[in-house]
Amino acid sequence: MRVLAFDDDAAVGRLVVRVATLAGMEATAVTEAEAFGQSLRTDPPQLVVLDLQLGDTDGVEQLRLLAKQHYSGTVVLMSGFDARVLGTARALGQSLGLKVVGALEKPVRIAQLEQMLELVQSVGQSLSAERLQKAIANNELLLEFQPIVSRQPKALKKLE
Repeated sequence: MRVLAFDDDAAVGRLVVRVATLAGMEATAVTEAEAFGQSLRTDPPQLVVLDLQLGDTDGVEQLRLLAKQHYSGTVVLMSGFDARVLGTARALGQSLGLKVVGALEKPVRIAQLEQMLELVQSVGQSLSAERLQKAIANNELLLEFQPIVSRQPKALKKLE
């Protein structure tokens, strides 16, 4: 999964990249709107981690850009603003047709960021025929049997 973090604070971007990389994702960070737009056009990520308060632009403008470009990946918002602002921005993103799956308050805590990335990975891994075939080919399935037992009379039931 490719992750693109957009935050005008390079240190926050590096933190997101480090945590995402440790979670097995390919991650990059940008600090300017032009670089963000270029990354979206050339190599669209599956996840955008977007700060709301940016230097020469803002997160709402970038949400509109994502919607205009018909971005189909997921979005996680970050902000030092209070939870109400994050909630409003999340609702705005969803009303624009974006998959906004969460919001992180700044300062970002590593454990919360890890949980959010784990959530995004699990949501992005829906079961498809293709994934099932790959799991079978790679011998990744485990078959477990669960007997059906009746209390009266104490016996195993035979499935028909």
